[in-house]
Amino acid sequence: MEPVELPPEVSIKKLPHKDWTLTGAKGRPSRFIRSLILDPIEEEEYNWKLMRKYERIAKEEVRWETFFADDAKMIIIAFGIAARIAKGAIKRMREEGLKVGLIRPISLWPFPYKVINMIMLEV
Repeated sequence: MEPVELPPEVSIKKLPHKDWTLTGAKGRPSRFIRSLILDPIEEEEYNWKLMRKYERIAKEEVRWETFFADDAKMIIIAFGIAARIAKGAIKRMREEGLKVGLIRPISLWPFPYKVINMIMLEV
């Protein structure tokens, strides 16, 4: 654990206005998003739109970090606090001459399958 230094507390009333907040629709159109689509044709179009969106995200937004993975003979895959602990263990193992590395998914979706497969093929 490390110490954390928090900024001074800010009153909610002093925050700048955001035009996307849900504060009621007095004098303007509602910004509430509804996902119930009753028309089958509209629903199918929407589902195809979502599929294309998720495919794009899976291609463009995969996030990961490697740690000593370039010459590793063994790879540990860890996420979150476990990855932090694994980094310490990997440093100690490296000091003992063991070639161990880490792949840390920064987010679990989309999962970095391709990166893991590529690195695992090299190990």
